[in-house]
Amino acid sequence: MSENGHHDEATRARKRAYQLLGDGDYEAAARALSQLIAQQPDDAELYLSRGLAHYQLKRYAESVADLDVALRLDPNSADALFCRANAHLRLGDSEAALRDYDASLALKPDQSEAYARRAAVRASLGDYQSALEDYTRALQLPDGSAGQERAMLHYSRATLRYNMGDYQGALDDVGQLISRGLENPDFYALAGSAHAQLGNLPQAITAYTRAIERDKRHADAYYNRGAIHYQQGEHERAIADFSQAIKIEPTAKAYYGRGSAYLELGEWSAARRDLAAAIERSPGLLGAYYKRGQAYWHLGKPERAESDLRRVAERLPDNLAAQAWWLLSLAALGRWEEASDAWKALRRADPRFTSWHWVAASLEWGDDEETLWRKIMEL
Repeated sequence: MSENGHHDEATRARKRAYQLLGDGDYEAAARALSQLIAQQPDDAELYLSRGLAHYQLKRYAESVADLDVALRLDPNSADALFCRANAHLRLGDSEAALRDYDASLALKPDQSEAYARRAAVRASLGDYQSALEDYTRALQLPDGSAGQERAMLHYSRATLRYNMGDYQGALDDVGQLISRGLENPDFYALAGSAHAQLGNLPQAITAYTRAIERDKRHADAYYNRGAIHYQQGEHERAIADFSQAIKIEPTAKAYYGRGSAYLELGEWSAARRDLAAAIERSPGLLGAYYKRGQAYWHLGKPERAESDLRRVAERLPDNLAAQAWWLLSLAALGRWEEASDAWKALRRADPRFTSWHWVAASLEWGDDEETLWRKIMEL
């Protein structure tokens, strides 16, 4: 075959490999590119393309290896640096990814996607201000991505602003998306959280409701709306929302929320069950032990109440309400010496301690409890 014939065949083979890559047949593309690399081992573009195929096949270490070669052959390839950054990120090496995004953007500063990805890495490393600048820069650049992808970039910036405590900024970003008629329930849910942080509770409830209308299985929207109902003293509504959240995603926080609402309504057994479920899912959730201890007290089970309340009192020595409840459980068990020590510790912590009035008011005292109360006050 003539030299021109060899060249034409190589060109056709390269086109076939690129076509396979474009069609998403990454395994076949990787094989075709490997054959070409065997014939042209100094072609940086072939290593870059095979690195892309490996990346799509989730063979990230092989992708990095190919992109290393591509960059040795062509150190100024912004595309290879960008692709290697993505592979490093998949391998969990955020610092290496950040270095490659930096280098890629230094060579080619008009990459909207590179700014967006670097923003996500910087945010994950706690560099929120730099991440915000990157998201803003990405949004300022012309971009050929689909409208939904562009919207998610706005949403990412809104989420970052929310995490930075800029609730109005987050609301402005999602507000722009909603005003364009984009009906993603997550946009409404984030708007609800921003409104809640700003103290706009009616608007927060409206936003969460709209999120739920667009996604009946949006557990976070149900939970967050329930939390506002609880905060407003609407415990039945809170229970209804927490129950929906539990059906969808039975998390510790949802059980804790519903258990807390049941406790406020005096439904001690239901409160105990839910708080136990919260503890099962999150054994370090001290608030659940504290409230379950109260439920046990009301159920006439001072031994179990003391166990839960002691756990909280030991870990939160500055929480005077928890100390007071623990003291009550000790006294109820007739452990007067320990109760006396707890009372003295309370008085040392705050000589003006008045939480006893709150504790007394929260209990329905009978004759036996009145006697117990007098003994406590005489300690």
